[in-house]
Amino acid sequence: MTGLWSRLFGRGSAAPGDAPATRRVPATAPPSTRAAAAPAGDATGLTGAQRPLVSANGRIAGFEFRLPTRPARTQASARARLAPISGLLAAMRLSTQDGRVALCELPAARLATAPLDALAPRMLFALVGDLPADADPAALRAAWKARGVAIGWRDDSPPPALAGTRPDFLVLPEAHDPVELLKALRLARTRHPKVPLVALDVPDLGAMEAVLAAGIAYAAGRLEGDRTPQPGGALPPQARPLLQLLARLAADADTAEVVATVKSDVALSTRLLARINAAAMASTQTLGSIEQAVALLGRNALYGSVSQLLVLTAPPSLAMQALQSMTLARARLFERLAQQRGEPVPGALFTLGLASMLPALLRAPMADVLTAMPLHPQARLALESRGGPWADWLSLAEHLDTGDLASAADLVERFGGMAVVAAAMAEGWLFAVQGQSTH
Repeated sequence: MTGLWSRLFGRGSAAPGDAPATRRVPATAPPSTRAAAAPAGDATGLTGAQRPLVSANGRIAGFEFRLPTRPARTQASARARLAPISGLLAAMRLSTQDGRVALCELPAARLATAPLDALAPRMLFALVGDLPADADPAALRAAWKARGVAIGWRDDSPPPALAGTRPDFLVLPEAHDPVELLKALRLARTRHPKVPLVALDVPDLGAMEAVLAAGIAYAAGRLEGDRTPQPGGALPPQARPLLQLLARLAADADTAEVVATVKSDVALSTRLLARINAAAMASTQTLGSIEQAVALLGRNALYGSVSQLLVLTAPPSLAMQALQSMTLARARLFERLAQQRGEPVPGALFTLGLASMLPALLRAPMADVLTAMPLHPQARLALESRGGPWADWLSLAEHLDTGDLASAADLVERFGGMAVVAAAMAEGWLFAVQGQSTH
């Protein structure tokens, strides 16, 4: 029989007689049937952020679901122990339906009282604190295993009731720089050579690429920060026409001007038409010209296809695919929230989200991005100096990336509350998954 880890993480061959893998839902399915990510929370207000889990191959393999306030390492708070988590478990379960994994660091006492039928394969729980005094640890582990759930904990703080037992995975202790994180990884691998390791709270992009190179099973954290620039620090040549075209679309330039811009670059025209036709492959009609594409699909479809082409110009790196997905997800998050808030130029906020990730994605200075990409004045001010009213959008993105929403409650409320933000995040990830699936 295939082991638990193989069934959860898709590693190793299926044993004879194992059920075939669940069919993936097509990327073009509506959000109700495909959960790229699902809002975490329930009516009690127990809601939190979600962050992508990056696998060793650099792809986004699932999501980390976070409580609004992280439980203490040794003893979870009374509120965290007692608060209902039905909404959280439902969101995690929905997120696993397309073959992705869902991980949550959760008080052990809370999981011990959760109904078993709320649990599903590919759910991972990193336990914090201890089990209830009257719990039977062996019976609970057996019940969780029967549901296909993986149980782990922080390497430096196992639940006392489970001390001496083998976890399905281990979470590395928190670290503040790549050197400290790699040291913790090497130590954990020496002490637990056969246990898969997970890194949460990875501080920046450099640390993310370091742990991916070291063979971590999953990692979550910030995908921004310093990284080695391209030789000469320049933007990839193929990115410049796409940046300029995006800016014209965001500024609502005349359609004839947009078409002329695309047709002036033969390579761009060819790539863009191939991209649009791939995204619209369910249609019986093949689009043979840019004019036809704009007329039939609209400028929004063109905008999305140009954005997806742009992120694909990123130079190769271990975290490239995760960065591509995160760039598209942030851009769509900003646009969706802008539409809900009644902002007059939601397209310009899409571009703000896109531009904020481009230095990390394209390995180029922000100054080069700003030079090549004409932006709305408020977007430029926010990116250059964190000034102006749109600086809040960048702050929101940073809090979502770190999962620290407890200290940003007022900011989240200004964007409509956690339920609204989480729903927009889900749409953003759906857009990103669709963009990657047509590559």
